[in-house]
Amino acid sequence: MKNKILSILFLTVFSLGVFSQNTKFASPFSSNMVLQRNASVKIWGSELPNTQINITTSWDNQITTTTSDSAGKWSVFVNTPE
Repeated sequence: MKNKILSILFLTVFSLGVFSQNTKFASPFSSNMVLQRNASVKIWGSELPNTQINITTSWDNQITTTTSDSAGKWSVFVNTPE
């Protein structure tokens, strides 16, 4: 069970489900990163101005949507599992 939880928390940027080629994640986000479990985690980056961003988490397929501001900055909070 513990290994299953740990494997869920090994999250790659690619599994977040952002499909636009212009979407960039902030530098703290990289392959094989680990997120705190049972938390609300902020994810942010940049995109073309006023563009809708959809983030899909790999552990529950929950979609979180936001829109980049006029400078192209965006951020969302995702909830991680227990």
